[in-house]
Order: sequence, then C-alpha cells, then structure tokens
Amino acid sequence: MHRKKLTGSERKHDILDKSTRIFSLYGYDGVSMRQVAEECRVNEALLYKHFKGKADLFREVIEGLGPLVDFNLRKIAQGEPDSLTSLRSVIKALVFEPEENLHIFTLIIHGMAASERQENMREIVRKGFMKLNDLIFELIEDGRLDGSIKEDIDSAKCAWCLLSRSLCFRITIALRPAGSRLIISTENALIDLLLDCVSSEKEIHRNCCGPAELLGN
Repeated sequence: MHRKKLTGSERKHDILDKSTRIFSLYGYDGVSMRQVAEECRVNEALLYKHFKGKADLFREVIEGLGPLVDFNLRKIAQGEPDSLTSLRSVIKALVFEPEENLHIFTLIIHGMAASERQENMREIVRKGFMKLNDLIFELIEDGRLDGSIKEDIDSAKCAWCLLSRSLCFRITIALRPAGSRLIISTENALIDLLLDCVSSEKEIHRNCCGPAELLGN
C-alpha cells in the first residue's frame, strides 16, 4: 500500500513536528540537517526548500511553542473548579509530565543556550517564555476574582516568579539519576511549595516574589 503523498504545507508541518522532538532531545548543537532529514524520511535537498538552514528550522520550532502552550496547557487548565486548581494542573504538566509537555520547557532551555551564538534567537525564545508567562498571569488574575488566590499580590511578579521556579524544578528533575522517579507525594509537596505563597487558604506573609527571586526583573 502506498503512503499518501503529503502536500508542501503538510510536509513542512511534519518536519517541524519531528524536529521539535529531535531538538528537545539533543539540543541545537546536537542536531544536524542530515539527522532531521533521516528522521523525516526525506532528502536534505527537500529540507532546504522549506528552511534556509538549521538556524531557520530551529527558529520556526521555537516559534511553534506558542501553539503548544495554547493547545496543551490551556486545555489542561479548562474544566477545573477554580483557578488555583487550574494553575496547579498547569504547573504539574510542565514540571512532572515530560512525555506530554517536555518540549515546551526543554526547547526554551536549548534556545537560551543557542541564543549565545544565534542572532535574534534570544528574543524568539523570550516570546515563547512569555507565552507561558501570559497563561500563568491570566490564571492568577482569574484566581483573585474567584477567591482561590490571594487578592493582595502582584499578579505580574508572581507569574514571573512561579514560572522561573518551575523552570528550575524542570531542570533539576531532568538531571535526576536514570531510572529514578518522583513519587506522587513528592510531586504534590513540590507543587505545594510553589503555590503556597499565592493560595488564599495559606497564611504566609513572606514576600516570595521579591527581587532576589525574579531573575533580576
């Protein structure tokens, strides 16, 4: 049986989809156009019809983070009883469920590394990061309205702080010894640590989102 021949736009979408996984696994420097061509079962010449080179391909992969955030994470946030629970589900998906959402944080990390050498890459990565930031900010704002999140917090600062901490957790978990896994109670404890400072049910008066925890923001 012959496989259906893809149109040009379908082929490009397929290449970007497979490249997202490849770059998230091996990083920018660990991937070659030949490797991408082999994974996509096309010749390199066809790749260059769609992309000027590896930098151009990686740029489009990073720009695709926005749709990933909108489709994957906003879907996760929907249907929860309140905004704090939605926020908890989104953080859990980002930090603890690598099979479904690994690409989002991992590509941001690889993009940050590549930005040291690739012109304009930093701003592209920043836009992907801000897509996440916007979602967290919206959930915090909604939570202030529905009462699940404290009213007397700075939503913008807290969003940046929570996202920054989650990114650090993601890196730490990725570096744990092969074969080890976090048990559910540990996952819950870490998420509690992240969200205690915003939950309206907690009586914590420290400023968890002070300058020292905002990456210089």
